[in-house]
Amino acid sequence: GWHRFTFDFAGWLQSMKFAPALTAALLMIGFAVGVLTTWQVAQRPGQKTDLTTTTVVPPVDSAAIATIRGITQDPGSDQVKIQYDKVLSDQAQGSINDPKIQQLLLFAARNNINSGLRLDSVDLLAKSPDDSRVREALIFALHFDHNPGVRLKALDGLRSYVKDDQKVRDAVVGALLQDPNPGVRTQAISLLESVKNDSSVRQAFASLAQGDKDKYIQEESKRMLSNLPDFE
Repeated sequence: GWHRFTFDFAGWLQSMKFAPALTAALLMIGFAVGVLTTWQVAQRPGQKTDLTTTTVVPPVDSAAIATIRGITQDPGSDQVKIQYDKVLSDQAQGSINDPKIQQLLLFAARNNINSGLRLDSVDLLAKSPDDSRVREALIFALHFDHNPGVRLKALDGLRSYVKDDQKVRDAVVGALLQDPNPGVRTQAISLLESVKNDSSVRQAFASLAQGDKDKYIQEESKRMLSNLPDFE
């Protein structure tokens, strides 16, 4: 009956203990079949034949690179990781009252390395509607911009706020006392003429009238004080 063909697997394994050569041969045959199967799968249409892990890096336009932030090499390999920031060129167009336009102008007034662009941005900000951020940007330019032309534009933009804004008035007084450019100081005097009765302004003029390295500034300060009741 069919039991004559029953395979005694346990008995077969027991006998394999005494046939090492046969065992090795069977293992080699099994390994060869596995390799052949893997090769056939890899050669099927539509599948990759390259089993390496090398990453193909697309070309990078050097003009689009703003800065390199980090370089790391994987230990024991030729793989390198480079972190970099890209520069993307864009433009915006709109009314000077547009919030995005004002945001870009405020950024340019504070951060641009091109003094001509800072001058243009401050000039436009000076013509824009009253806004606390605009005043702060103009005060910042007056105090910290290295270009005297930009500082003069900032003074022009602050002119209409001197009477009513103490912070603006203090900034202009600071420019009068400390700015290294005579033109900026002279412009500051013209802005402060309408508020020369203010105690802080009068005190600044009095100090300069007593002695200043710039004789013109000294004489203008005396002139500002000459019509005041308590001027001696």
